[in-house]
Amino acid sequence: MVNDPLASDVMKGELVESAPERALVVLHSVKPLRHTDLATQSLLGRAASGRRTYVSRLNQAAQAWGFETHVPIGLSHKETQAVLRERYKTVPWHQVRAEHVNLLKQRLLDDQKSHRTINLTLAAVRAVAKEVFLTGQMSGDDLKRIELIKGVTGSRLPAGRHVASGEIVAITEACARDPSAAGVRDQAILALLYACGLRRLEVAKLQRDNLRN
Repeated sequence: MVNDPLASDVMKGELVESAPERALVVLHSVKPLRHTDLATQSLLGRAASGRRTYVSRLNQAAQAWGFETHVPIGLSHKETQAVLRERYKTVPWHQVRAEHVNLLKQRLLDDQKSHRTINLTLAAVRAVAKEVFLTGQMSGDDLKRIELIKGVTGSRLPAGRHVASGEIVAITEACARDPSAAGVRDQAILALLYACGLRRLEVAKLQRDNLRN
């Protein structure tokens, strides 16, 4: 018998499916298994590049679900990043169910993640779910429900081309000739895109709070 808190009298069937946020509260109340790291086991047999990608996607899932990693004070940037890469280990993967995966998918869509990012994240979660099933911590029905959650469709824009410095200057000068606020705005956008290497979506999502002294 698989021990599943979602199957309690309080959290059954339609109630869980109609309240994914409540299902997430239950997930946060469960601790990861101490005797085995199911997420890491699911990475075995993959090439190094594939492991890095899957770890990144599992961390994306953990972040979307609201799981946090304690970062000790005084760590260097490199050490801090190493700790954050372990965020996925804070998730009790043996209790992740279809309700949580559906919520994950919706939150990634709300954050306007690309279809490739969303589908890779779902694939990584499915891989862990399969490992959980193989260790007897998940029923076949629960695994099937997760596997039946469809990815998202979309298309990628074709790769861009190199923009010569002369073109950047010409575009910037054209913006400078615009006396309206839009001219200054467009100059700032170009500076962020070209000088900082930001993506279009990253520039579009910038807020005043992102500015630092």
